Amino acid sequence: MQGAIDELKALGRMPDSTDCEPPGEIVGRFEELLAKVKLPLTAEEVGVLMRTFPESTMYEVEWGLLRLVESYAVSNPGYRQLIDICPSGEWRETMTVRFENWETKKLI
Repeated sequence: MQGAIDELKALGRMPDSTDCEPPGEIVGRFEELLAKVKLPLTAEEVGVLMRTFPESTMYEVEWGLLRLVESYAVSNPGYRQLIDICPSGEWRETMTVRFENWETKKLI
């Protein structure tokens, strides 16, 4: 497993900025670690990343996280099952809709 992903795992789930104002250093640390993640990802790495989604939002940092996990969907049919790992209902729904839209476009 990549070192940056191990560190993200140790940090745990992103705090939600709608519930609190996470300290700038926490937000910066998540951004820094996400920028260090290299593709392609393994299923285990995607599972760790899925568990870090905030309930709703964390100053747009979650969109970088989404791009990383969605990169796995391109070549891995197991992506749909990994979505279920995400602790946020909002993000599970977003990822499911985006994945279904992507699959539909592939068929056209």
